[in-house]
Amino acid sequence: MTRARQFLTAHEVFKRGSRSRTSVAILAAVAIHATVFAFMPPFEAPAFASDTEVIGILELPPEIVVPPPPEAIVRPAEPRLAVDAPGSDATIDVVPFNDERWRRMSPGHPTEPSVDTPTWIQRDQDPRLLNLAEVRGELERLYPALLREAGIGGVVVLWIFVGDEGRAQRAQVYRSSGYPAFDHAARRVAGSMRFAPAQNRDQPVGVWIQIPVEFTTR
Repeated sequence: MTRARQFLTAHEVFKRGSRSRTSVAILAAVAIHATVFAFMPPFEAPAFASDTEVIGILELPPEIVVPPPPEAIVRPAEPRLAVDAPGSDATIDVVPFNDERWRRMSPGHPTEPSVDTPTWIQRDQDPRLLNLAEVRGELERLYPALLREAGIGGVVVLWIFVGDEGRAQRAQVYRSSGYPAFDHAARRVAGSMRFAPAQNRDQPVGVWIQIPVEFTTR
């Protein structure tokens, strides 16, 4: 047996002793690691502090209530023809063309038109708007941004007192659009209107007129 072992190569000798050497190496590694972990100081993580700023909650605008559609306008009554023919004694005064009595007649409107309460004031010719392009620019500029972004439009009917110099002196809401923002903007738009004043017997006169102011996103 001893003689047979003398003929083993170095490789064979190494292979036969590798198992015992491996076991010894594993035991030594376990012992070293156990010693290291036993004498290692405990690890403590630092306290975590967040520097993130708190974001405020965005407040949404109040809910917009769309008003119901306006009621249908009542159709006016149809005129009816008179059945009876005029009597034989009916006459028509003949007025010559050179009659000047109309110049001595009193005016059909108060001397001082009321600028506080909308009333009918006699005139032969209504006021005529002169700066339509400027008024459209004011409509675009004063359109409430919140309603424009929501795609909401509306019509405000105003009473406007146009003085005898052609300026809009007062504006009152006759029919609201249902949105206070539109009503307020319409009154501001009225202040930019310029008119050719109304005429009564070839004289300028201040009168109340109704004008619709429409806000539309089209």
